[in-house]
Amino acid sequence: MISSFRLTTKINSVALYANAILNVEATSDSNFTVEFDDVDDKWRVAINFAVQYFFEHYRKGFHVKVDYLHTMIIDSSQMTVVYVIVKCLSDALGFKKELITISGTGKPEFIMLK
Repeated sequence: MISSFRLTTKINSVALYANAILNVEATSDSNFTVEFDDVDDKWRVAINFAVQYFFEHYRKGFHVKVDYLHTMIIDSSQMTVVYVIVKCLSDALGFKKELITISGTGKPEFIMLK
């Protein structure tokens, strides 16, 4: 299943941006695999972290291919990438638990479930 998520928001004058398209398939095993298309190496740690974090809560097998990741120099960070990857995976696999949110008070903070 193709899933996309685009984060474009401004919280207290701080802009946050990342846009991802993933191709996700549920598998019958209990592991996950990650495949990258044309993704800048500097974002791979964030992507791998997001997939591992999602898997710890989902606990079923899946394969994910990152087809597209667009970032901006000032508005994107490792956490904005983590955020969009987790949102894409949740959407693609029908996972309803809110694993990551952004606090809108003061400086933006990403809040993740344990």
